[in-house]
Amino acid sequence: MKDDIKVIEKRSWIRYAGAVLKAKFLSIKTPLFISWILTNRCNFSCQYCHSHGNKAEELTTQQALDFVEKLARCGTQGVTLTGGEPLMREDLGKIVDSCVAQDIAVVLNSNGFMVAERIADIRKVKMVMLSLDGPEEIHDSIRGKGSFSMVMRAIDCVRARGIKVCIGTTLSSLNLSSLDSIFRISKKNKLQVFFQPAEKYQLRYNELNSIVPLAEAYKRAIAAIMVEKKNNCFIGNSFSGLKSLSCWPEPHLPLKCYGGILFVRIDANGDIKVCGRRHGSLVLGNILKNDFSNIFKGAAPAVCSTCWCASRVEFNKAMAFDLEALLGILKKV
Repeated sequence: MKDDIKVIEKRSWIRYAGAVLKAKFLSIKTPLFISWILTNRCNFSCQYCHSHGNKAEELTTQQALDFVEKLARCGTQGVTLTGGEPLMREDLGKIVDSCVAQDIAVVLNSNGFMVAERIADIRKVKMVMLSLDGPEEIHDSIRGKGSFSMVMRAIDCVRARGIKVCIGTTLSSLNLSSLDSIFRISKKNKLQVFFQPAEKYQLRYNELNSIVPLAEAYKRAIAAIMVEKKNNCFIGNSFSGLKSLSCWPEPHLPLKCYGGILFVRIDANGDIKVCGRRHGSLVLGNILKNDFSNIFKGAAPAVCSTCWCASRVEFNKAMAFDLEALLGILKKV
């Protein structure tokens, strides 16, 4: 299995580099990366998200598999499967296997609760990103009783399969005073951790977020993370990425976004968006009703000065030839 993944990585490297250079210098667009919400359903009810119990339409298995084939033909090299909780879909294994069979690397975002029981279905993913918002009492207060222990179990389970794993921490009013615990967990378990803020509105919903942090307290937390990073190699955000995130909630310095140029977001029902993080993001079309390739080619690039998604900030920094961010992206690729 590891050999299969290494072959995919070797094959994709030249195509990946070529697409990036064409986008950077020739303005040629390729849907290199896709962030795909497989389902809005979730078994958790986190305070800053509204996915729990969401019954919105989602693609059938065959529709999802057909879309994977279209992505492969369009030159897609990486897909991040997210939600909701993607492990809520019984056909997740089929979707992962189809991606890998067509040389598309897969990253899985998960709360960790179902990882152990579904490990066979995700055995071919390149990386698993697990949510961890603090020590047990804090994490469980945000995500539900027992969730912390399941994340730690998921870390061991994923690593036992030889799969890369990292953690993502959403900074909220409940965990800004618990940064030291997150630092200790990342170092003890040798886990890269990426930080980003809980935003004004609940994730992909119009309700205000009840645990949005106070701006000054948040800025102090980012400053503490930057100090810690000097001696902690497991903090995944680059210094320049953290500097951009430190501006929250005010706009940061202009940074060209490659949304609509090298990546887009696909919603559970097949809607295509340049960005799924931006509140009220425009729907460009739907993969069940429109030709994905044509929609992508006609998509206007994102123009935004308030991006608080750590992965997007790091990618855009790398495309701006920020050396630290670039090296971080190359390690993942």
